[in-house]
Amino acid sequence: MIFYKKVGEGRPVIILHGLFGTGDNWRTFAGMLKDQYEIILVDLRNHGRSFWSDDFDYQIAAQDVVQLMDELEIQQADVIGHSMGGKVAMTLAQEYPDRIDKLIVIDIAQKKYPRGHDAIFEAIFSIEPAQLKDRKEAEDKLVLKIKDQGVRQFLLKSLARDKEGGFRWKTNFKALYSSYEAILSEVDVLDIKAKTLFIRGSKSHYISEEEASKLSDHLSEAEVSVVTIEAGHWVHAERPKELFDQVSSFLG
Repeated sequence: MIFYKKVGEGRPVIILHGLFGTGDNWRTFAGMLKDQYEIILVDLRNHGRSFWSDDFDYQIAAQDVVQLMDELEIQQADVIGHSMGGKVAMTLAQEYPDRIDKLIVIDIAQKKYPRGHDAIFEAIFSIEPAQLKDRKEAEDKLVLKIKDQGVRQFLLKSLARDKEGGFRWKTNFKALYSSYEAILSEVDVLDIKAKTLFIRGSKSHYISEEEASKLSDHLSEAEVSVVTIEAGHWVHAERPKELFDQVSSFLG
């Protein structure tokens, strides 16, 4: 079963992280919601402390979440998904409509996206974690292909010391690379009936203003609203208070 952490009490809210991330990326935001809700922070398969598998697509990831809900005896929950996690969340609402009440999708649309992580995969595969002496050695390799310091620091969170010496990746980059086309693929949203909120970052390229105006056409069976926050793709890290206000208002 996939790894999770719970904080708070109340109506259950499941938070699904993006590609290369973990539930811990959302720990601070979960702390803002825990007085009102029971927050379940998930590590999707091939990420964080969850199991590794050669198989990864949105149907499989959604099944993992439903299995977790069954284990926790959660019949229905609200779900928040960021980036890749947003597509998992949409798939949950599409395939398991009775299990999802309200749906919040952060800075991702249902569409197929072009490749955009090849430099990251190249940088990661240039590193032999077991041979590393320290984290700086890993960063020195990453900087050759990844100029954004924020991205480098985000990736280095996936690097953990190995008990046998050296380091190891907590993220199964090889499996995610093999599944990359599936991760980029469009997800089916035609039958989603859950009340849905899309939150986009104004400085992000993932949802343009034109695309935002058409989201309700794709989710034609759902009540859809779209909010823009002045932020990049990592809305929860850049504008946590604004995101909290929108999320808590929507969840009620």
